[in-house]
Amino acid sequence: MRQFRPILVLGLALVFCCACQPNRPYAADPPRDDQGQQRNHGYALLYSTVNSLAGVDRVLFIKRPREEVREFLRAVAGFATDARNHLQELGDTDATLGMDDHGLPHAEARARDMIASATGRTIMAAGGESFELQILLTQYESLKYIRHLARAVAELDDEESRKQWLGELADRASELYDEVIDLLGDSDN
Repeated sequence: MRQFRPILVLGLALVFCCACQPNRPYAADPPRDDQGQQRNHGYALLYSTVNSLAGVDRVLFIKRPREEVREFLRAVAGFATDARNHLQELGDTDATLGMDDHGLPHAEARARDMIASATGRTIMAAGGESFELQILLTQYESLKYIRHLARAVAELDDEESRKQWLGELADRASELYDEVIDLLGDSDN
């Protein structure tokens, strides 16, 4: 059985990575103005980020971090799943709002994909405290990005209820960000 463990881990890692691939809603009637396009680019980046975090707790099928890290990963996955679902609903109710075009140059998009792939391999190969540090660092970066991106997108959006929701999303990302800072501090002990 021991010889099959690497194959099992690799198979589960592939399932984990494939399950995180975005299923982005498309704009039925995309905006023609620059601000609307920039807004949609921001929403697409936000959607992609929360979609990738929505499955972060799947790593718990393979890895066994401390209980507080497990709880944190579940909280992040729940936060991200709720955000992804809300973004999909927004796209369903507004034909101009799409999350399919992030507006990034090909090289930037490719570099991000390469970083995500390398990070996934590093996390899956790590064990114990190294695993916890690696997974927490990814959450640190993602949550910092979400909180700032949500506020930047809110500046581009004219719809008040979406602006309010983006502010709430940024606030919740900030709370989780503070939690990951605390957990990273605990990992030194």
